[in-house]
Amino acid sequence: VSACGSGSTSSFGIEQYVYNGNLVLPPGTCDDWVLSWTNCCRNYAITTLNVPGTQSTYVPALLDNTISPCNNSPIFNNIPTPLVCLNQPVTYNHGVTDPDGDELRFSLVDCFQDQGVPVSYSTPYSSTNLLATSTGVSIDSVTGEIRFTPNQVQIGVICVKVEDYRGGVKIGEIIRDMQFSVLNCNNSPPVASGVNGDTTNYALNACIGAELCFDIDMYDPDSDNVTATWNQGIPSGLLTFANLGSQNPSARFCWPPTNSDTGTHFFTVTVEEDNCPWIGVADYACTGNDV
Repeated sequence: VSACGSGSTSSFGIEQYVYNGNLVLPPGTCDDWVLSWTNCCRNYAITTLNVPGTQSTYVPALLDNTISPCNNSPIFNNIPTPLVCLNQPVTYNHGVTDPDGDELRFSLVDCFQDQGVPVSYSTPYSSTNLLATSTGVSIDSVTGEIRFTPNQVQIGVICVKVEDYRGGVKIGEIIRDMQFSVLNCNNSPPVASGVNGDTTNYALNACIGAELCFDIDMYDPDSDNVTATWNQGIPSGLLTFANLGSQNPSARFCWPPTNSDTGTHFFTVTVEEDNCPWIGVADYACTGNDV
């Protein structure tokens, strides 16, 4: 059942399946491991690949088994099933958190159909031209935020590599494989501002021992009601929402950085409105540099 309820032929419902298991790695055999998942085959509806139904999905993760204490992979908190509208700006963020507080670096990479075998794109698409857009597809290397404005109804795949660094040394990586569906709808996505209502500034510096506070404004260009969540990407910070479910909710973020917080930290806010059957969703990242 979709968020708009059952019985609507123009809305999408999404199911998520989570599989858990324990894998024991033989001690003393290898330092580096590649853990992968593969499945045949991709969706025939994909428009950016050659005969997509004959191409598999291959998702790898790299583990350095010598790290002490042990390393955790980044956690993706936002579901990878984006439905977006034609000619509307898209802001998508994975809502990544890292349990160890490691430095993360994001980049766009080829999707794969097997180990070392990238997918076969249909002309004119490629690893550098992923979708038909008026802006190109860009990614923020610090927050993983993806931005583009699609100008064609299409279904395309986008893959993001997240590299995990500790003390300047790379200790792991993981690739996320996503399918974006561009639909012929005219609903504008909701907006979350940056620092104190500024829609151009989503980053600032903080000083150790001085509490940092700022406000975030949220609204929908179509005057729909807006709700919001955040990924708690800065665990020692507090984001307090006000007037959720209204046309103009807001939030206040406060963070008292300490000596252990030196470096770059970010959190994401996901805003969603209630315009059925096309519910608009957007993700925004706020970055703080503790100096």
